[in-house]
Amino acid sequence: MGGFGSGDWADACLRKASVEICNEISIKLLRDNGFLDSNKTGTVEWKNVAGDVVGSVEVESFISVAVAKTSFLVVRHGVLATRVEQKIELIKWPCNYGGFRYYFACPAVADGVYCGNRVTKLFLPPAGKVFGCRECYDLTYQSCQESHKYDKVFGHIDNADIESLSVNQALRLGGL
Repeated sequence: MGGFGSGDWADACLRKASVEICNEISIKLLRDNGFLDSNKTGTVEWKNVAGDVVGSVEVESFISVAVAKTSFLVVRHGVLATRVEQKIELIKWPCNYGGFRYYFACPAVADGVYCGNRVTKLFLPPAGKVFGCRECYDLTYQSCQESHKYDKVFGHIDNADIESLSVNQALRLGGL
């Protein structure tokens, strides 16, 4: 009773991966570390809740001051045999009241088609080889998966005929 394949166990296997399990690079992270101010080379590290480094990437930024020139990042990650170098275009997008904001052009290729979505965060799932946007990796948020976790339980309580239940059954359903 309650084994694999019964009840909601199968649903847990079919859930989408969440952004919380992925490594991410954001425009905010790059701006806070000075990568968007000028050409810079450095390392971005990801840490777990205990403060241990769980991953890192080398980032090299090439920021263009000319309007016609493209700014981009080169991101290197992986170990010797599986070392990946990825070029990520940075888009300067004008703001309504002057100035501009940077965005990534998603560099991922899904089903043979270049994505190019304008995004502020790129993700690298545990099994992924390149950074991509949330749509390319079909990622969701953990809070979305947990938001209706108890709907079935509360549905049974709402549908139960409390008068016809024994005291023990009603207490188990929370009806008394």
